Amino acid sequence: MFAAIGKLWFVIVLVTLTFFCGFGFLATFEPTENAMVFRTGYALVAGASTAGALFLLIRMRKQ
Repeated sequence: MFAAIGKLWFVIVLVTLTFFCGFGFLATFEPTENAMVFRTGYALVAGASTAGALFLLIRMRKQ
């Protein structure tokens, strides 16, 4: 029971990180220098946190 609550909090943190990176990714389309580096970084972190959250949710559902 308590392990599932801990995983749920971690999923909430990962989803929050995904939204933050999504906003950052959209903000990089403003005219700035080296925007491609930030786009790549935000996209990688958002993808990893989304994949991690989905993985945890699927594992929680199977238990």
